Amino acid sequence: MRHDEIAATTDAVTRWAERSGRRSLPAADGLGVVLEALSDDLGVTDLGDLTEGAATELLLDHCPDRVGTDRIDAVLDAARAVVEYAADTGLVPATLGAKLRREIDAAADEFGDAVLAEEVAGAFHDLVGTEPEGREADVSAGPGEAGDSAGTGEDEDADRVADLVAVFGTDRLPPLRLPSEAELADEARASPRLARVLALARWVGDGRPVTAEGDLEPADAAAVVDELALGDPDLAPDSDARLAELAQLWELAEALGFVDVEDTGAVSGEVADEWADGDDDTVLLVWRQALTEMSAWSMVTDAERAAEIDLDLRPAGSTLLPLFAARRDGLPLARNSGMIRQMAVDDLPAGRADEAWEDWVAVHGDPARVLYGRLADLGAVDIDDVDVVRLRPLGFSALWTELSDDLEIPLLPPPAEMSAEHLLAVGTAGTDDDLRDEWRGWRAVRDADTAARALADAARDAGPDERLIATSLLRELGEDADAVWRELLDEPALRPYARQALTDLHGPAPEFEQDDQDLAWLLLDLYCAVDEEDLPDDLAGNLAEAVRPGEESVFDTMWRLDHPHRHTVLTLIGRHHPDADVAKAARKASFKAPNS
Repeated sequence: MRHDEIAATTDAVTRWAERSGRRSLPAADGLGVVLEALSDDLGVTDLGDLTEGAATELLLDHCPDRVGTDRIDAVLDAARAVVEYAADTGLVPATLGAKLRREIDAAADEFGDAVLAEEVAGAFHDLVGTEPEGREADVSAGPGEAGDSAGTGEDEDADRVADLVAVFGTDRLPPLRLPSEAELADEARASPRLARVLALARWVGDGRPVTAEGDLEPADAAAVVDELALGDPDLAPDSDARLAELAQLWELAEALGFVDVEDTGAVSGEVADEWADGDDDTVLLVWRQALTEMSAWSMVTDAERAAEIDLDLRPAGSTLLPLFAARRDGLPLARNSGMIRQMAVDDLPAGRADEAWEDWVAVHGDPARVLYGRLADLGAVDIDDVDVVRLRPLGFSALWTELSDDLEIPLLPPPAEMSAEHLLAVGTAGTDDDLRDEWRGWRAVRDADTAARALADAARDAGPDERLIATSLLRELGEDADAVWRELLDEPALRPYARQALTDLHGPAPEFEQDDQDLAWLLLDLYCAVDEEDLPDDLAGNLAEAVRPGEESVFDTMWRLDHPHRHTVLTLIGRHHPDADVAKAARKASFKAPNS
């Protein structure tokens, strides 16, 4: 399709969505992505030419590199709208429309992983400096300082930040609580993998001969494999599987300085002496370097040993980035595998992609299981009984060190030192479970009156989201917050919450009865964060309960309030309230409200 044809089809689909009463209108940019990919990549210039399998091919083969993670839902919704439009207008048979819709639903998760895979590979390269032609990155520079290969100019810095924002969808991540440096260092010293690296260095001692490639001689390699009990002891010491484990340890030992390899041989390095007895800073630096090295090069080492030229396993470690975002929930190992596969076969034809991946897995195992098994051995992650991967505190600490120069990721102080603002930041950016945990710890070290006044002070200067969280926590203090609630009756933005709470505590009373201004303010706070592109399923029902026919006068109050989101909320109600007269009244009021 030409640009004007895409624009015309976008308008036609949008008008159809409005007439059909669709729950939400498809985003114009999402429709643009879908229609361009259909035209440019699948040759579908007329929606009547859609065929079975087109939706799957569209989403998995042609759209992932066209969008960022923040547009995943918009593109999926646009694809559904295009298919529904084509079926509803008779461009394709209804049966084909239903099949294509099922294809979209079936491919949705894999599409999201594919888009994420496109984003994380670039961001990970920026962080650790992995290069296609070799290991030019200076891992010994430490986390966040991976040599010059990632670039140090202003443009490179801006690109790195942009890539990370694309992965995480924001430049501000939820606050993070980490153990003390001493506790983290103790965990690092207990790493089973680094214990074996140290044992290898001590075995090397004052000198061992090496090959021209810098590896141990075959006889020595078999001997150390047996002595350190590497790999499956039922296999011969010179078996490929056991030597592959030695190759991993050898690369790590050399990269970290546990072993120094020169032309004449290898000797135990200085870091081997510093590791066990080093101070906490040194131990953590070495451990973080180990994580950088393993995530960047572990799978590359396997591919080099196998002379694998089809699969690109360099970005496998980039799946640590979405794992950082997943926090307490973690990610299924299968999802990490899907992302690694997407990156590994990205440049291969579809037929060859499946064959290359399956051949590798048959011989070497699923790269995700192999990599994350090694990272668990390092102490970076845990893998539970149902194959969900979660970062351990050491992993969080290392990635925070990598990311915090480019993204805002506040570290939480001990509960006794936390402000109420810290608590509200957890509530707005973290999960409900995060807030519950931090609230318990924060509340345990404060008396009720101190806690109530701190929350009230934070609420006075807060935006709508923080205000909702602060007042909900205040209500959990029960009667202990009574005096504070009464003080808040004099503050327009907090009076609605105070009247609600005091009614719950003491029963209905004239001084606690809410007026139109209170109800208007509550509606504005409650609905200002609703995303038009990701509407709650129960939005219409909630709006019908919030504003009933005959109560439209509240809208006249809403547009007059000094609330920054009055136009947005009135527009939302005007679009989605199920009663036509109420919706019309909201739309009329929205025209009067400043669009700030």
